[in-house]
Amino acid sequence: MAQGRVTISDVALAAGVSVSTVSRALSRPGRVNAETAKRIRLIADELGYRSETVESFSRDQPSGLIAAFIADLRNPLFSDLAHSIQHECLRSGYGLMIVDTEEGNVLERKLASLTLPHADGFVFLSSRVSDATIRKVAQTKPVVMVNRTVRGLQSVIADCTGGIGEAVDLLAGLGHREITYLAGPEASWSESTRWQALYAKCAAARIRLRRINATAPTGKGGALAVEPFLANPTTAVFAYNDLMAIGFVNELRERGVDVPGSVSVVGFDGIELGSLISPSLTSVATPWREMGRQSAKLLIDQVRHRSVGISRPVVLPTRLLARETTAAAK
Repeated sequence: MAQGRVTISDVALAAGVSVSTVSRALSRPGRVNAETAKRIRLIADELGYRSETVESFSRDQPSGLIAAFIADLRNPLFSDLAHSIQHECLRSGYGLMIVDTEEGNVLERKLASLTLPHADGFVFLSSRVSDATIRKVAQTKPVVMVNRTVRGLQSVIADCTGGIGEAVDLLAGLGHREITYLAGPEASWSESTRWQALYAKCAAARIRLRRINATAPTGKGGALAVEPFLANPTTAVFAYNDLMAIGFVNELRERGVDVPGSVSVVGFDGIELGSLISPSLTSVATPWREMGRQSAKLLIDQVRHRSVGISRPVVLPTRLLARETTAAAK
């Protein structure tokens, strides 16, 4: 064996394998038989082999990873979305990096900067950061938006007007003339579109609409909205999402308020949890799994340079799931 500095060829010769096998065993051991990789590492240590350089990432070098930025993994709908995106990524030979931004635009902006060198493309799901931040990422890597639009970027969104219209029609048919809306995060694109759709439909149906700004789009946020609601109650409530609606219903029942006898409650998202609670939650269902699948497919097409330009947003319909938390007004 040659004297002086030990080379990768020396390790390959001692191990009785090819140079490429040694390289994979040391840098990507998952691609080599576990026993072989272990033996190569032991031989490399015994010989005193050290790689000359640590290879730095090149923007031109694909990583095989897609990054999905998710507003809050505690919300079951985002878990469904991540599942759907992962299945499409695996089907196309890509791995998925999931980044939980915890509903924070500052954290999301920082994580986007940290993640940028390591992924081939980005899916932003219900992103809270500014359009300028998203465009900065898009200048370097392909980007697809889910549940939000940014001018010049591909997006997959749900048309909330259909499902919200059905919900208001249901409540109106049950005799409700006043609705309280439990609002979502101010920075949320979905909050704006849902409020606008609800406001327009209630105005057309001549239903009085009031609004409570909740503390968070969570079960706790919904529970905390009960106090201001009871100070000026209505016979029906529409929540920004299902988690808020569930928290709101649970807190009302803790205080002895009958749902739906005294108050009817409607959520938004159609998560499975809503069908498992008692009473089961009436909700506007969004096709989250299909949104995830289509967003991943669109992004991978961009990464592989299959798509030409940016097409119009992919718009999917919503529908009402009428369950047990809605009843006739009293």
